[in-house]
Amino acid sequence: MFAIKSGDVLIMTESNFVRLEKIFENQATQALYEAVANQAREQAANYDFQFDRIRTVLEAAQSEPDRSASILIFALVEDLMLNCFRANLNNEVSGGWKSITDGNGLLATASDRIALLDLLSWVRPHLVKDLRLLKSIRNRFAHHADVNSFDDNKILGWISSLEQYEQLADALWPASERADWRKLKPRELYLVRASCVVMYLVNDLAVGPAARQFRVAPGHIENIGWENLPESLREVHSLLAEFVGSYYPPR
Repeated sequence: MFAIKSGDVLIMTESNFVRLEKIFENQATQALYEAVANQAREQAANYDFQFDRIRTVLEAAQSEPDRSASILIFALVEDLMLNCFRANLNNEVSGGWKSITDGNGLLATASDRIALLDLLSWVRPHLVKDLRLLKSIRNRFAHHADVNSFDDNKILGWISSLEQYEQLADALWPASERADWRKLKPRELYLVRASCVVMYLVNDLAVGPAARQFRVAPGHIENIGWENLPESLREVHSLLAEFVGSYYPPR
């Protein structure tokens, strides 16, 4: 109760006035936060996702030899990372971009770029781990002429350490039907998992910097229900489902 009834008069008590004031304060704070979250969501939605290029590269990788597929996909990953840094750093500083991407600059290597994404908390932790694994796989192919297949023992170990993104398919088919499926071959498993890394990466590169700039939780930008999600962020998940689904059902 916000008041005590005395005859025909409602009398506000001090304790109830404080309680009412607190409710109004919380409502105002929530409304302000939601307005800021909407601004962050709009910024994330306007990010340059490069969907056409992503589709082109991932589709091309499906028909490339193992070595070429790995190098092609990680080259895309590197470009996506650089594109994000270029979009969120001050490019008007004279010589600034060149100084951090050349030689011993802050963003000169793939390892440097992944480390900075991690330090800035722009991408989720398991994605940082997966980016480093994709880099190791690419380097194994690039620096060892005798390695030409995903069946290489070291590469198999790295592939198995990637997040099991293919489990997304569990939600699309009943367990009774999945019981007849064969296991994905190493090449298929790499392509499924690497494709998912790419899609989650571009999602986080849009959401992470916006969340940090506007000081809101990343989940408050993207975890708002499918119908309320901006079209560009929905496209991320649509492409993700498309590439995972292209390998299922494996028989």
